[in-house]
Amino acid sequence: LANQLRAHVPGGQYLIRVQDGQVLLARRNGDAVVAMQPAANPLATASIVKKVFPANEYDRTVVIVGVDQGWLWTAVAALRPNDPVQPGHRPPLMLLAREIEHLWPVLHFQDWRAMLADPRIFLFVGSDAIAQYSTFMVERMLVPWARLALTMDPALWPAGQSLDTLIAAASEQLAGRMLKTRQAMDDAYRGATPRALASIIRRGERLRILGITSRYTTFLQYSMRDWLAGFEQLGHETRILMEGYDEKDHEIANNLRHAEVCTEFRPDLVVLIDHYRGEFDGIGPHVPVAMWVQDQMPNMFNPQAGAAQGPRDFCLGFGRLHLARRYGYPEQRFMPATMGINDRRFVPRPLSNVEAARFGCDVSYISHASMPADEILHRQMSAMKDKGSRLLFQGTFDRMVKHYDEGGVNLGEPSVLRLMCETSAEVGYEFAAGMLRPVATFFIQQINNALIRHQTLTWLSDLGIDLHLYGRGWDNHPRLAHHARGVADNEVDLQAIYLASRINLQVTGHGAVHQRLLDGLAAGAFFLIRWSNGDEVGRLYRTLWDHCCRTNIGSEHAMRSDRHAQRTIAEIDALLGWRSADVDTDLYDVLQTNADSDFMLTAATVWDADYDHVAFRTRDELAAKVTQYLASPDERATITESMRRVVIERCSYREISRRLIDFIGGNLSQIAGDNAPREAAA
Repeated sequence: LANQLRAHVPGGQYLIRVQDGQVLLARRNGDAVVAMQPAANPLATASIVKKVFPANEYDRTVVIVGVDQGWLWTAVAALRPNDPVQPGHRPPLMLLAREIEHLWPVLHFQDWRAMLADPRIFLFVGSDAIAQYSTFMVERMLVPWARLALTMDPALWPAGQSLDTLIAAASEQLAGRMLKTRQAMDDAYRGATPRALASIIRRGERLRILGITSRYTTFLQYSMRDWLAGFEQLGHETRILMEGYDEKDHEIANNLRHAEVCTEFRPDLVVLIDHYRGEFDGIGPHVPVAMWVQDQMPNMFNPQAGAAQGPRDFCLGFGRLHLARRYGYPEQRFMPATMGINDRRFVPRPLSNVEAARFGCDVSYISHASMPADEILHRQMSAMKDKGSRLLFQGTFDRMVKHYDEGGVNLGEPSVLRLMCETSAEVGYEFAAGMLRPVATFFIQQINNALIRHQTLTWLSDLGIDLHLYGRGWDNHPRLAHHARGVADNEVDLQAIYLASRINLQVTGHGAVHQRLLDGLAAGAFFLIRWSNGDEVGRLYRTLWDHCCRTNIGSEHAMRSDRHAQRTIAEIDALLGWRSADVDTDLYDVLQTNADSDFMLTAATVWDADYDHVAFRTRDELAAKVTQYLASPDERATITESMRRVVIERCSYREISRRLIDFIGGNLSQIAGDNAPREAAA
């Protein structure tokens, strides 16, 4: 196209004049000057863009058919790309022009240098521009298809064609390609029986392992890379398949791409994080799939996900018994595991002078959760039409703020539900049927997290220390913007930030045992942790479980009938702030789940006495510990080494991966009827 533009000789002389904020374009035809009336001037274009993109963000793939004077191209290309479903994905933009002759004069007054250099923007020029785009849809299948066409030049559309017909034709072609790929996959896996793979594992042979993840979630992307590195340390061959393939942030992987990679690479094992095989139509039934449950996501915590687990599906992570008993997951094919850390990437090392100067500070905090709780609430309430719902949300929010202002401990689901019910009674308006739990989830996962985090950061800011905040949006925070230091690159900056900060901060609304904390400790960083009753209660769970094991108590009823157990249960209820007998979770199951995970769910049981040294509850406790540890580097180093030792011994990806392969091998041997499961798989 560039060469065609360079070589183009226009059919006549063009005349351009600016008048009243508009560009007047005309063409000389002999002695006459013929005005070229635009389909949409800048004012009309602004109206179109506002109607199609009311939030002033480019949130979906669009094709603009026809160039006119280029104002619509300019306006849409200038919108900030923002995919609400996949943050970080930049939806592509398709631009079609009927002739070089139409495009050539517009390039003389539209400044499109940035637009033409943007890899997410595609141009199709010529009388066959529609056919070009139709071919592109099939050949570049990772680029999302346009779901909306804005037509400036109707003559570009061949008779009887529309965006719907293009999508239908492309869908049919890709369906045929998928059918051929499935046939090729069947041929590639002929003979790949459970017995054959179990034999390969038993002999310790090199496996091909494919990890599927998304580049549009930083956490899962780097967790997958670290997990695959653990397999590589064991001598296995790995490959990562990621949305935004080859680092192109306008692309999205699809089932056909998954199928083609599986056929070509022929993995012996596919590994996923927070997703399962049934969500990927491109993974054949022949290959074992291991899903790591790392977060309580709705796509996994439901009966459909449990029912979708087939004989070659395996799980690992926390919550084995809970997922098995409540949602039907296969208990015998679920391996308990902690969160993993890459002990090769996160390792103590000297800082360069540049790193020390750039990242050195008293306290640092890394998180994208920069939006204040009141703004989150406002955005949620802005879509509500009835006054009663707004009163319920505002009243619940006010009660949560009051609770924390008065020094209250972290709010769990029962406590939030209680505050919601109190608000409902006060305003005389009830939550709609079936909405109580979803609304509680919103307040727990979004509002509560923001209140806890931002309250703690405000405490630190008030101390007048050198505080660094890394992540998106902190520069817009009404109180904390002056602490913002931009986004930390996970691959390059993270370890340096951990090590250069004299104190790192871990604050969550649901417990401290999180990937960021484990990675930071593995790197040799010192952390202060906001105390949580959910972290502290693990000690009581362990005490109660030990008692149940000693006295052969094996049920909720027997446990609650035991006088000794009753005393510990009372302590648990007092700590959490609600009666465990009143919630729909069986306390005995909770104990079993914690024991099944080797009590790695709560910070107080993971680090015992060290947790008491670094945990703080109040503003005053935080101030005292910040003052103490800033003045005591040797004390920081001693505690850090003690906590790091636990992480390395129990959480390395290499060790978890070795156990997983043994676990899968033992289960496959059982399927084949070869032998009983190995001890390591039990």
